Amino acid sequence: MGRRLITYRPSWSTRIGRGFVVMILAIAQSALASQSVPLEQHSGMPRAVIRVRESATVQGKEILLKDLAEITARSRPLVEALETLPVGQAPPPGLTRIFDPALIVIKLRQFRIDPADIRIESPRQVIVAGAHRIIESSRLFEVAKAAVLRGRDGDLEQITVRPDTLPTDLVVPPGEVDLRARPRPASACPEPCRRVDMGSIPVVVEAWVDGRLYRTVSLVVRLSLMREVVVANYPLPRHTVVKTTDVRLERRDIGSLTHEPLQDLTLAVGRRTTRMLAMGDIVISNAVELPPLIRKGDLVTVIVEAPGLRLTAKGIAQEGGAAGQVVRVKNTASGREILGKVESDQTIRVGP
Repeated sequence: MGRRLITYRPSWSTRIGRGFVVMILAIAQSALASQSVPLEQHSGMPRAVIRVRESATVQGKEILLKDLAEITARSRPLVEALETLPVGQAPPPGLTRIFDPALIVIKLRQFRIDPADIRIESPRQVIVAGAHRIIESSRLFEVAKAAVLRGRDGDLEQITVRPDTLPTDLVVPPGEVDLRARPRPASACPEPCRRVDMGSIPVVVEAWVDGRLYRTVSLVVRLSLMREVVVANYPLPRHTVVKTTDVRLERRDIGSLTHEPLQDLTLAVGRRTTRMLAMGDIVISNAVELPPLIRKGDLVTVIVEAPGLRLTAKGIAQEGGAAGQVVRVKNTASGREILGKVESDQTIRVGP
């Protein structure tokens, strides 16, 4: 890329004034020469030279002249003033912008620095990049993983964590980076509910740079809790009494379940299903129940007991019930409806 010389063109009155100064300098030079006194070596040289580079990387929100150029000047105060001269807005970290060196003269005037006798050598344009560093998505995941596993020391050997969704690599400005992650609160689920916060968990990761929050990103991680649980071998329609051959134990991910799964075959065998179970379904606690010993309309024996008293009567069950459940039963003799506890397939006990 060719370089160009940016010159400051003074007004006609300024040029006349300069001509007068040149004439005075010529007279002074002649007088000094006759007295053998040399002129200063920098006489006739520019006050400062600004050599602008073709590209630059800047840090912060502003572009300073020292970011773009090499600066030499006759005096140190002038060098410092030129170096700290803001000439434009810096691009965000990781991005670039094109800077027009012609703006330097405008900025000199804006900050009351006389561009006269300042030589500017520059390319046609300057590519300015924002200084940055990259935080890879894998590191963001590791920070999120540590956050969701915090406080789960007892289950660490049985929990696996993998990313569901990952953000792209994070671009941040240079500096001391501190990543802070926090899981979002889990949504409520109806009781009885396994509040173990498994399955897909949204996590917020904050990137702090030099003690200030710079960027917040979101990702989702999936927690799998592996346990040996009861699984259906075949499709089981609703109200099927489970047999030994109907179920098996299998190691499965129970992280997404909202109710406790059965982990003992004896808790399923002999009970009946409360809903349809497909082949391979995990049998959870509310998917089976004790089968009713008494059905609605069954003729039963009602036993009434009190201290020093025991009576029996015939009754008709007004609703079905399993062992230990309290059901309504009507006395066939009196027509009175009472409550009793199912004791067997033909007996309902009333009283303590």
